[in-house]
Amino acid sequence: MATNSRWDNRWTIWSSGGGVQSSAIAVLILKGLLPKPDFAVIADTGRETQSTWDYLENVVNPALTKKFGNFKIQRFPCSVLERNAFPPSLWNGEGTLLIPAYEVGQPKLPNYCSTHWKRDAVKRWALDRGLVPAVNWIGFSTNEMGRIATPRALNWLIDYPLVFRVPRSRQGCENEIEQFGWPPNPGSSCWLCPNRRNPQWRLLRDTRPDEFEMACQEDEKLRLRNPNVFLHQSLVPLREADLGQDGDGAKQATLGCNSGDCFV
Repeated sequence: MATNSRWDNRWTIWSSGGGVQSSAIAVLILKGLLPKPDFAVIADTGRETQSTWDYLENVVNPALTKKFGNFKIQRFPCSVLERNAFPPSLWNGEGTLLIPAYEVGQPKLPNYCSTHWKRDAVKRWALDRGLVPAVNWIGFSTNEMGRIATPRALNWLIDYPLVFRVPRSRQGCENEIEQFGWPPNPGSSCWLCPNRRNPQWRLLRDTRPDEFEMACQEDEKLRLRNPNVFLHQSLVPLREADLGQDGDGAKQATLGCNSGDCFV
């Protein structure tokens, strides 16, 4: 078990999402504009696009370890929460779908995955290592003020460094990455996430055809249990969905789980 001798008796744990805002936090740490946290982690859902891991291992972590030695963003399986199979099932024991898919005649399903496979998993990781009480960094930027919430647990405080420490918008985060000399971050999300819009589905189809094929297969598996559930908002099989054309909202193609939480 870790021992913390600091006066406030709290560890600082940065939850990385692997995307734009998280990469900007890394840049700000490297520039000395943010203090180095005690730990940096990223919860692996088992379905993250490979481009997220490529950027982490080829750009972000080498820079962090070069400056700080053994400090880097640690990747761990989100199934640590319940110590179950990895990747975790998309359905719980009661037969409830755990991703925000679309169902015919029903409201869009809630973002269970964001809470359970990201936020709760990080807290479980910290509890397992004796790192609580702690302050948890979440990378929401200033254009996401509506997502900021006050934590209820006194032993798990939430801090938003891109809002309250070094304020940056998403565009400001992109500027930080560019000015630091890093390549643009491709964004971060699961390859089967129903929150994708057409530009994001097209990007996956055209640049990661293997992951798009896995998403199509998972989409088909969903309807073996519930014939009315779909990954695509049009309520047709993903393989058959009209994904539009290049130039149709193409700027949205880089949106993703950039801040340590899932995008909505």
